[in-house]
Amino acid sequence: MEEQRKQALPIILAIETVTSSLSTAVLQGDRLLAETTVNADRRFVEQLPAVVNESLDKAGVTLHDLTHLAVSIGPGSFTGVRVGVAYAKGLAIGLNIGIIPVLTLQALALSISQEHPDEDVVFCPMTIARRGESFMQLFRLENGYPVEMGELTAVTLADFLSLVGDIPVVCGGEGAVHLLGNAEDLPANVTLHHGVQAVASDMGRCAVRLLSDEGYVVPPLDEVVPYYFKEFTVHTAGKV
Repeated sequence: MEEQRKQALPIILAIETVTSSLSTAVLQGDRLLAETTVNADRRFVEQLPAVVNESLDKAGVTLHDLTHLAVSIGPGSFTGVRVGVAYAKGLAIGLNIGIIPVLTLQALALSISQEHPDEDVVFCPMTIARRGESFMQLFRLENGYPVEMGELTAVTLADFLSLVGDIPVVCGGEGAVHLLGNAEDLPANVTLHHGVQAVASDMGRCAVRLLSDEGYVVPPLDEVVPYYFKEFTVHTAGKV
């Protein structure tokens, strides 16, 4: 019976290419079988196939054992997002399986929450944008899982400080280090966690959670596209 249950669980290959690190992971249900992370230095095209194969080998599965793919769709590195989505689509077509797209900040929020499992704290995952800005979104824990508090936006340091006000917030990700790392006199309510980055294992866990929702439908491949944030929107803390 236990073997039958394991076989019924989805086997997901998760692909994360949105930040400077490249990672892939294989999960069976919510159990992590293997993960590989390398510093790709933006050379995603050259390194991605080998990193995928390494995770599959460590997990003891083949491409044909996979039931789904999961891919990080941004926002973040435009090149990284495009490479990851295109690679996932090529695999999905060849294997005749679906792709679960995951917003990068959702997965990064999960990474931060595992380091700070406090339901009284707001999490602020960030990825690097352009012109000295970072992409950010606020999350809070509900039943051990981060849920959105506000809209995804792009901010400067001044915008960020105005947005969070006096809310206790833990920030993480390359965008947080980029935006806050050299800031002087950060308010006491703002904590910068340097050691958190977007990884395929947490992105895969987000995909598993989506897939477990009875109302979730795996989108057609032509609807799996990079998330390019186009608007610059600033929200005040009172509107979060």
